[in-house]
Parts: sequence; structure tokens; C-alpha cells
Amino acid sequence: MEKRDDLRDKVKQMADQAEKLIDEGFDKAKDSFEKAKESDTYAKISDLMGQVGGYVDKKIEELKQSDIPDQMENFRKKAEARSETIVDQAKAYGNLIAGDIEEAIGNVKDKLKGKEEKR
Repeated sequence: MEKRDDLRDKVKQMADQAEKLIDEGFDKAKDSFEKAKESDTYAKISDLMGQVGGYVDKKIEELKQSDIPDQMENFRKKAEARSETIVDQAKAYGNLIAGDIEEAIGNVKDKLKGKEEKR
């Protein structure tokens, strides 16, 4: 029983030490981040990110105001109409082929019937 209590105490001490080390690590990381936020580089990067965001927003607005969305919609409609035409043509061609195949099968059947009748 005593060994079990010793082991439990050692595990608890290790867990407490690990928790303390983790807390210290977080504190150091927080301090480093705070120092980085105060640096000139961080300020420059923040400014540049703001400029990039503004530039992107401006370009998106310009795109919305241009005729490109309308051109894309017209292109979509034309492509849709063209694809419908192609599908209709493919169906018609498929029907022709199916008719030709049916006729060929009928001819083969007739030839086979003729050979059976000769026997």
C-alpha cells in the first residue's frame, strides 16, 4: 500500500511540474507575441495587410461594376444552348445507328433462317 501511495505522489508531482512548465511556456509565448506586436515590423506588416485588403475590396467592386459578370452570363447561356443542340444531335445520330443495327440484325436473322430452311 505504501508503494502505491509513493507512486501516486510521484505521479502527482510530475503532473504538477508538467502543468507549471506548460504555464511558463504559454506565458513566454504570450510575452514574445506582445513584444512582436510592439515591433516596427509588425506595424509594417499590419499596414501592408490593410492596404492589401483595401486593394482587393476595390478590385472586387470594380469587377462588380464592369460588364464582365454580364458577359459571363451570356457565355453561360450560349454554352447551355450549344450543349442542348449537341445532345439533340447525338440522340438523333444514336437513333440512326440503332435503326441500322436493328436492320443488320434482321438481315443476319433472315440469312440464318434461310440456311436452316435449306437443311
